[in-house]
Amino acid sequence: MNSISTVVIYAVIALGIFALLIAVLAFLLVRRMGQAVREKELHIKNIRETVIQTQELERAVLADNLHDDFGPQLSFLFRQLRPEHNADESISITPLERSSIYKKLDELISDIRKYTSQIYPTQLKEIGLMNALEQNLFDIQKNIQIRFFNNLERDLNFDDSKELAVYRITNEVLNNILRHGKPTFLDCEVNGVDDYLQIVFTHDGVPFSQKEFMGLAQSQNGRGCSSILNRTLLLEGTVEFYHILDQYACVNIQIPMP
Repeated sequence: MNSISTVVIYAVIALGIFALLIAVLAFLLVRRMGQAVREKELHIKNIRETVIQTQELERAVLADNLHDDFGPQLSFLFRQLRPEHNADESISITPLERSSIYKKLDELISDIRKYTSQIYPTQLKEIGLMNALEQNLFDIQKNIQIRFFNNLERDLNFDDSKELAVYRITNEVLNNILRHGKPTFLDCEVNGVDDYLQIVFTHDGVPFSQKEFMGLAQSQNGRGCSSILNRTLLLEGTVEFYHILDQYACVNIQIPMP
């Protein structure tokens, strides 16, 4: 073998080794980048879970305090002012004033129940997610026309944390629609689509685009939108804001079912 052939062979071998090293390095780099992305996603997920768990714990404690501290006192005062508990009329108030006090106390007690329910919804365990959602909708029926359609043909079988998260998402969406959309009617339709729980709100109020929603969710001024997005992503679901026929605004929430 002449010297030229030897040089060519060694050059080919060197190039092959070099190419192999480049391939190995590229593989390791891609693998490392993929691992970094996965670690970042896991870190973000852990942060979301921690924030939400902390919020729920704080809400539960606050709900207990409101219920234990204010509820009994208001109920006691209400009983004391009733005629059968104050027969000697030792409290100098007119019948009109008494009636006003009854009305105000009744409103306060109702508000306490409403706020404790919003802080920590005990009705979830008592009546279930769909009934709790329907109850929330019809609590506002005095203000707007409400229709509720439950088309589910199977049990959800969500664990407590997922059920609570879905409740929080729908409740926040509903609050945003009422606060900013100011509709005169609202439809809520619940479906099971391809192993997904689908909850669709349709109303005639001010429409809200997906771009606007994402912008607020990623800003410091959109705590409600941020809460909706974080909880939905944590459940590996989606939420979409859009409008149809330039007339109706819609919110489509989809959450995987077990």
